[in-house]
Amino acid sequence: MNLQPDLSGLQPIDAGTLGQRVYSELRDFLMVGGVPPGEKVTLRQLTTAFGTMHGTYRMVTESGEAFDAEIAAFSLSTPYALN
Repeated sequence: MNLQPDLSGLQPIDAGTLGQRVYSELRDFLMVGGVPPGEKVTLRQLTTAFGTMHGTYRMVTESGEAFDAEIAAFSLSTPYALN
């Protein structure tokens, strides 16, 4: 007897990076009028809404040369918790 679960209800997972998924979600939200034209939206509002964050760290070498280290988008959620 070979019983296998019915997994037909599962949907494919988007394989894009977190940054790509946030961009796509925000673009779609704006395209359907989620934010009225001219209304300001802050980065803090977006990171709170998406539960993600990204940015840069300003680094300085021993010789005094400054450069930015890119921080890729990452989730602010707690694993195994309801967020």
